[in-house]
Amino acid sequence: MMRKIFFIAVLPLLSACSAYMSGYDFEPRPLEFAHVLPGAEDRAASVLVTVVGVRKRDAEQSIPASVELRIRVDNNSDMEARLEPADVQLFAANLAAFPPPVLPEGSPTVPPHGSSTIALYFPFPDDKVPGGYDLDGLSARWTLFVGDRPSTGNATFTRAYGDHGGYPVGFGLGIGFYDFYDDGYYHHGHCCGHGGGGGGFGHRPVVPGR
Repeated sequence: MMRKIFFIAVLPLLSACSAYMSGYDFEPRPLEFAHVLPGAEDRAASVLVTVVGVRKRDAEQSIPASVELRIRVDNNSDMEARLEPADVQLFAANLAAFPPPVLPEGSPTVPPHGSSTIALYFPFPDDKVPGGYDLDGLSARWTLFVGDRPSTGNATFTRAYGDHGGYPVGFGLGIGFYDFYDDGYYHHGHCCGHGGGGGGFGHRPVVPGR
């Protein structure tokens, strides 16, 4: 009995020691986005994006209360790829834009056939969470340069309320330079809803074995 009582008493302490606020989990984890340049058959780069969580203010590390976003770039081309952290944007479900990210960690430059991961912290003004942001969903937008050719990517995440058995990975397809609508499909990188009879916006889940 004493062991059970001790375990229950320790749980709140463990939660309090976490660097992240509880209740802010987002799916998919991660989302994969393929950057394909015009005229190329294969993807020039793959980008994995995940929302790590909502960070508590950390005065020792100078990290504000923020949404932590992690981006991994796998460069499949013979050219250098570059992702500028300052150009990455994050929007809440109510379309409110977060301030530019602070304290980027990792290299924004990826050598040919190399990989790099960047952590970005999007601060809440005055460290107030959620403040004026609807955190039921988040959408990230970035521009990846492969050589001197830009390709825009977009990843959308939904807040998870408990375990609903959702898919763990999402997939997107982006083609640089294009920015127009055609039969409900967004060709600048966000959409590709061709699976399961669907269409319009949103990522397409990767189905294992396909």
